[in-house]
Amino acid sequence: MLKLLDEQIVPYDSSSGLYATQSIVENGVIGVGDQFLAGAQDYDDRYVGMNAMISKLRGSFDIAKFDRQDVENILDIGCGSGNATMALATMFPDAKIVATDLSPNLLEILAKKTRATGIDDRVSCIIADASTIKLKPQSFDIICGSSMLHHLDDPEAVLNGYISALSSDGIGLFYEPFHVGYFVLRQILVGLIHLAKFNKGIPEADIAVFNTLIYGIDFVSAKDRSDPVLKNLDDKWLFSREMFKRVAEKNSRTLFVYTANPAHEGYQDKISNMLFSVTGNHPDWPAWAVDYFKDIDNAERGELANDVLMEGCIVFK
Repeated sequence: MLKLLDEQIVPYDSSSGLYATQSIVENGVIGVGDQFLAGAQDYDDRYVGMNAMISKLRGSFDIAKFDRQDVENILDIGCGSGNATMALATMFPDAKIVATDLSPNLLEILAKKTRATGIDDRVSCIIADASTIKLKPQSFDIICGSSMLHHLDDPEAVLNGYISALSSDGIGLFYEPFHVGYFVLRQILVGLIHLAKFNKGIPEADIAVFNTLIYGIDFVSAKDRSDPVLKNLDDKWLFSREMFKRVAEKNSRTLFVYTANPAHEGYQDKISNMLFSVTGNHPDWPAWAVDYFKDIDNAERGELANDVLMEGCIVFK
């Protein structure tokens, strides 16, 4: 499995079964936020479960009509603690999987999962920088990147490299935040904050989180990307379809883009989940806020829900 990477891979920590690229061993881990290091276990505890990831992956395979049963090599790039890795291992029990991430802490959690489930003989956990990792051309049948492209400084250039590493009949699966959906979310939060001035029931701490989310959306959406602060952020990008179209055309691949948000999930659920990810608490919404969310959900129906992407599935075939 390690030979599928076009650079030297060496043992990193024999006790945990991790490997690393030579550059990581020489230069150390640089540019990883604390939530992925000291906060790795908390991140894993809050992240979406494997069953939900299996459902998401199956949806992507169905959209692209990818029904290969002879998948041999899979790359999970920026794998984190391995929800996609474990899901792919379950779905393709004969495949070998290379799982890479820049956080040793997250990979240690994944390595424990693979040992506990007896699949450590076919999953290689490698500490590697997703921006600079070198892959051999046409070496993987499936390449998956779940919520990792938006962490990169130049995601388009890096994504071109990933797609070139796909086999001719392989498939690339990526799940990322989209600008259009977050712009709509921003406006909903602005309205919610305004209504909260005249109605009771939303704690000031939650209002502060809403304001922080609005600021973050505005900052990451800025056309001027020269601010050095952007390089130090974990979340650097909100995407449009256009970038993925360019990558598909350059690599002569068919592109599918559709919403990753469950059909039943409304804005109340979306914002509740965001609050939980920040505070660890599920909000108790007052009746007026519930009515506000219902009114917006009723207006965003049918095909519009797929056009207003917040979390998008991007599939290259």
